[in-house]
Amino acid sequence: MTKVRKIVFIGDASVGKTSIIHKYLKNDLPDRPTIGLEIHHVVVQDNKMVIWDLSGQSKFKEVLHPYLRGADLYVLVFDLTRKKSLENLLMWSKMLAEVASNNAKVVLVGNKKDLGKAIDDKEIREKLNELPIKVIDYIETSALTGENIEELFNKIAMYVK
Repeated sequence: MTKVRKIVFIGDASVGKTSIIHKYLKNDLPDRPTIGLEIHHVVVQDNKMVIWDLSGQSKFKEVLHPYLRGADLYVLVFDLTRKKSLENLLMWSKMLAEVASNNAKVVLVGNKKDLGKAIDDKEIREKLNELPIKVIDYIETSALTGENIEELFNKIAMYVK
């Protein structure tokens, strides 16, 4: 029997987590923000996955811990145009460190590449070095144009085989 893999998308509100997922699954963008949690089922490269899309709204942060437990891979998303979302990666990664195993797999995604980058590569590398979790990959995407969206999901599938 094939194991179903749990993939959790987390990050600040409005960084594009839901947009990335919708672009991959439906080739469109959502018309509303995620309220609490959305769950999607997908098969990528013969890997059955359940995608947990967690709201980044501050009012939901206190109740997220149980939803983070037991994931096979975490996708930590920030907005390339909002430096604050990069700075908040420390808070998100500390939350992951509290509930995830020491060998948890984390992929970092810089989204909204189509809007340009307000954050240079050096700042991103420096932030990666500050995080209390190990990031196994980094990719920049645009949910709007679809740039690197399929590549992201192929990477996810590869890491959870």
